[in-house]
Amino acid sequence: MTAFWEKAAAEPALLRESERYLLLYKPPRFHTAPLHAVQSGESGTLLEWAAKRYPDILAVTGHRAGEGGLLSRLDYETQGLVLIARTQKLFDDLKGGFIKKYEAFSRGGSAPRGFPPLEKALPVDGGAFSLSSAFRPYGPGRKAVRPVVRVSGGVRVYTTEGAAADKSAGTTGSDGSGGLGGFFFRVTIKRGFRHQIRCHLAWAGYPLLNDSVYGGTPDGGFLALRAGALSFNDGVERIDYTLEP
Repeated sequence: MTAFWEKAAAEPALLRESERYLLLYKPPRFHTAPLHAVQSGESGTLLEWAAKRYPDILAVTGHRAGEGGLLSRLDYETQGLVLIARTQKLFDDLKGGFIKKYEAFSRGGSAPRGFPPLEKALPVDGGAFSLSSAFRPYGPGRKAVRPVVRVSGGVRVYTTEGAAADKSAGTTGSDGSGGLGGFFFRVTIKRGFRHQIRCHLAWAGYPLLNDSVYGGTPDGGFLALRAGALSFNDGVERIDYTLEP
């Protein structure tokens, strides 16, 4: 079976809709929303794609001006599920966070410069782990982030929880060898920060495949990170949605 970082859909897709929300697929190398103000005219984003079909989402007062009911966002390189509220009530109910589950793959390595020491090694034999930190901008153009472990009151801390599967990751490599020669992670976050999972796993010595920002091994494919499942309550029922493998 082809891994998601080897082949991915090139266009957005509507996966599920109701009167209260839209659940969308964002392809890799596609912006979730404009990097600058929506009024700047920047186009070619998932938000623009959705608003053309469902203009009511922009009537919601969201996290940023012009972003409407956008509840989750993914990095440009990351693929997977994005949730948009169609009502103010649902946005307000979920804006504090909800369960987001990701799949990630690494061939190992070492953390790039600027990372603080990690107190405990990450278990890669199926054991659970939890990584927590605040973040600070880092590097030229502040395009990357680094963990901050010594924080004062009022500074928000973000947590990445998960477990690692074995090296075969339960899938077949593109060379047909039956193993991918790395580590497959399933991780969960409730409230996310820019590059959170990428930075946290690199901090632990597992930069993601094809992640040039955090020292990942290049392999000619997409960033090996996918938002594969969401769990939330839409005010009527609990929704648990998982992408097909």
